Amino acid sequence: MEAPTPKKSAIENAEPPDRISDLPDALLHHIFSFLDTRYAVQSSVLSSRFDFLWGSMLHLRFFSNTPNTTSLEKLIHKVLSLRDKYHIKSLHIHSDNDDDVPHVYYWILAAIRRNVREIDICMATRAAIHLPQFLFTCDSLTVLKLGLGTMGEDFPPVLFPDWVDLPNVKLLQFTRVSIDECFAFQLIRSCPSLETLIIVDSELSFEEEFEIVSRKLVHLGVQCRFPIYQRDVSEFKVRLVTPNLKVFRWEDYMVREFVWSEPAKLDQVEFGLVMDEEGRMDLDCAKECKQMQARHMLKLLEAVSNVNSLTLYGCYHLVTFDPSSASEYLSLQYHNLKYLKLETWLSADCLLATLYMLKICPNVKTLSLHRLEDDCLEPNHRCWDEKLSPSQHLEKCREAGSSKLCISHHLKVVEIHGVRGCMIELMLLEILLKGAMVLEKVVICTSEEKSSDGDKGLADFHKKLRALPRASSTVTFVFKEE
Repeated sequence: MEAPTPKKSAIENAEPPDRISDLPDALLHHIFSFLDTRYAVQSSVLSSRFDFLWGSMLHLRFFSNTPNTTSLEKLIHKVLSLRDKYHIKSLHIHSDNDDDVPHVYYWILAAIRRNVREIDICMATRAAIHLPQFLFTCDSLTVLKLGLGTMGEDFPPVLFPDWVDLPNVKLLQFTRVSIDECFAFQLIRSCPSLETLIIVDSELSFEEEFEIVSRKLVHLGVQCRFPIYQRDVSEFKVRLVTPNLKVFRWEDYMVREFVWSEPAKLDQVEFGLVMDEEGRMDLDCAKECKQMQARHMLKLLEAVSNVNSLTLYGCYHLVTFDPSSASEYLSLQYHNLKYLKLETWLSADCLLATLYMLKICPNVKTLSLHRLEDDCLEPNHRCWDEKLSPSQHLEKCREAGSSKLCISHHLKVVEIHGVRGCMIELMLLEILLKGAMVLEKVVICTSEEKSSDGDKGLADFHKKLRALPRASSTVTFVFKEE
C-alpha cells in the first residue's frame, strides 16, 4: 500500500473545526435564550469565545427547584451586577425556595434599570408579597407574569401600590394568587394597551361583582380552583366590558353570573366546570346550586352565540336535555359555529346533550368528542355500557336519534377520543352516520382503558361500526391508538 503523504496525514489528524464558536453573537444569544442562564455562564469554560458572551445576553432565565440552597440567589446577583452596559429584554425567575423571596425586590429593580420588557417571576410562597412601586410605573414593560402561591395551600393576595401606570403592558398573567376588587380597579384599568389577561389556578375573592374593563383586550383566560359553595353566591357577577375580545376561556364552579355590557364578536370560546385536586367533579351538590349553575351556563351560552369555535367541558350534568322540555334550549342557535369540541363521559344524558348541541349548531363542520375517565366521577354517575344500561335510557337515546335532532348538513369530520368499544359509543356513531349527509371522515382514537373484552371487544366494535348504514357515500374511517 502507498504510504500517506505528510500533507494528507496532517489533514486526517487535524481536529474538526469548531463551527459553534464561529456563529455570530446574535445567533448564540438566541440559542442561549432557551436555556437556564447558569448553563450559558458555564459555557465560558469551553473556550475564550464564550468568556463574556453570557454577559450581553438579552434573555435571562433562572430556574431552581432545590430548597435550602443559595446558589440561585448568588448567580442572579452576579449576572445582574455585571450587566450595567447592556439592556435586558426578558427576565424569567422560577424558584421553589422560599428563601429567595426577599431578593425579588432587588432583582426587579436591577431589571427595570436595564429597560426590561418582559418579567416572569414565579415564587413558591405562602405569604403576601408587597411588590415595589417602580414595577407598576415602568414604561418599558410589555409583559408581566407573576406566580406566587403553592398548590394545596391558600394562595397569597397580590398587593398593589397606591399608584399604578403601565401604559405599554400587553400581557398580564397571574398564577396561584388571590384576586380581589383592587385587581380590576388598580391594575387592569391602568393598562390601556392590555391585549391578553390570563389568571391560572387562582381564587376570585370578591364580594359581589368582578368587573373587567379593557377596550383592547383580545384574549381572556381565567381558571379558578377554590370552591365557594359554602358562601352566599347568589349575587356573584362577572361584568365584562371587552368589545374587542376574540378568545374567551373560563373555568370555575359556575357560580358566577356573566354580564356582557358590550357583546364581542368572539372567535373561540372554552368554558366549563373545574375539578377538585383529586380529579373529581362535585355532581351531588345541592339542588339549588345545580339549578343556579345551569342558569349561568345557559346565559353564557346565549351571550356567545356568534362564536366560530366552541369547547365545553364538565358541563353536561348541569342541564338535562329532555325532548319534552327542549324549547328553551333549542331557541339558542349557533349559525357561525364551525368547530365544536365536547368533553364528555358519554352517559345517556351526555349523549342527549351532544345531539341537542348539534341541533343548535346547524353549520358545524368538525365535531370533536373527548371521553373523560370514569374515575373522576362518583360511582353513581359513571358511564354505563351495554351490560349496565337500563333499557329506558337506550330507548331515550334512540328516540332522539330517530327524531333527527342531530342532523347537520355541513358536518364533515367527527373525532372521538378515548373510545373503549361500548354500546353507547356505537349508538352515537350510528346516529351520526345516519344523519350526516356530507360526512367525509370519522377518526376513532381508542383508549388505553379498553372494554372488559380488551382487543377482542375493540375488534368486534370496529366490525359493527363498518357495518352501520350511512347517509354519506364518501365517509372513511381512521383508527388510532392514544
